[in-house]
Amino acid sequence: MKKQPHVPPLLLALGLLSLAPGCKGCGESAEAPKGQAPQPQPQARAQQAYKGPMPTELMADSTTPYAAGLFVDDEAVYLATEKMAYRLVPGAKPLPIPVQHGSSVVLCRTDLVYWGEGALWKVPKLGGAAQRLADVKLQPAYMTASGDDFAWVVVPETDKFEIQTFDNRKVRALFANAGRIEALAMQSGRVYFVHKEGKDNWRIGSVAVRGGDLRFTPPQTGPSPA
Repeated sequence: MKKQPHVPPLLLALGLLSLAPGCKGCGESAEAPKGQAPQPQPQARAQQAYKGPMPTELMADSTTPYAAGLFVDDEAVYLATEKMAYRLVPGAKPLPIPVQHGSSVVLCRTDLVYWGEGALWKVPKLGGAAQRLADVKLQPAYMTASGDDFAWVVVPETDKFEIQTFDNRKVRALFANAGRIEALAMQSGRVYFVHKEGKDNWRIGSVAVRGGDLRFTPPQTGPSPA
């Protein structure tokens, strides 16, 4: 007869306890102590199907978003990349429009205006030949446009920013001051900007694109608007 292996009594008792109904360690939750309500068990959320309109892919491009611009008007969407802009209309092939420096492009009423080769250029948004507007040696840090007007920010010196525009076929300064300009926008003939003074102080300023009064909000502290 084959001899059975010897099992110590303590191990045998622990093994039987682990198989006993309702014991801890058998895969079931332990009962709550008397007088204490049982803890609710987490329930898996049911996935809900998306019921909104599905996006339409207009084109694909490998350009990094940090070197591109995206604009829209009532007729089309415009994607400006480092060397080329595209006019995008659903159901039609993208229309390529040669530009330079997609991060320095703005959409005006009839043209795309961009900086390249030390100058400002414009090209019809329906495609066509580019026209040189004016010499601008430094690449703009920001550009903005509204209607037929546009403006930009250059940094001619350390810690000095300047807002410029193109008026009557020449470049004209709208605002120049020490400090930093950290945001730029245009609406209804006025240029709006965030002017940062020192480390924490900032204020919002505006100036008419045709020239005129300069307006500022009271100084603020803390993070400035982007």
